[in-house]
Amino acid sequence: MYQAMICAVALALLALLQPAAAADPGEAFLHLKGGRTTWSFDDFFGDSESSSTYGAQAGYRWHINADNSLGPEIGYIDFGKVDDDIGGFASLKLKGTAVTVGLNYQLTFGSGSFFLDARAGYMHWRGRASSQISLGSLGSYSASGDGSGDGEYAGAGVGYYLTRNFGLSMNYDFHTTTIDHQRVRLGSFTVGADLRF
Repeated sequence: MYQAMICAVALALLALLQPAAAADPGEAFLHLKGGRTTWSFDDFFGDSESSSTYGAQAGYRWHINADNSLGPEIGYIDFGKVDDDIGGFASLKLKGTAVTVGLNYQLTFGSGSFFLDARAGYMHWRGRASSQISLGSLGSYSASGDGSGDGEYAGAGVGYYLTRNFGLSMNYDFHTTTIDHQRVRLGSFTVGADLRF
């Protein structure tokens, strides 16, 4: 379902941008980032944990006009690993990565030096979960396994181009998916290096 939606949006976007592409083709971009991700769990205790994270996004933006550009992107993010303690009698350890496919928009201003980015799309999650439950005098039970799933992401950033092709940015990205029958929200604050080609 998500794949079909992304394909439909991409085809519509290409059709809409055809005249702009002929006049001004635009540019490829690469965004490298690192920071912290907060994992929020929809379990009974509603807790959250944080981990180190890093990732990258690459794509192509067509110039709609002098200040606005839009195009497709693909990305990869490593969310790190966390240990979710559930009420003192159980724990769930998680680590995961994701591949993303979506759209990227950029607005430049201040003679093209400052920029705002926005992005959204589909996420495919791959991760590993291990759980342990303590049953007191009866002992404990543990299990682990790999899994994957689908989700969505959206984000925004603000930055400054130090040169025509290199800039620095601060970003927030929000990812959501289902892990081990729990709805999990992952909010990432990152610092990024932005390159244009």
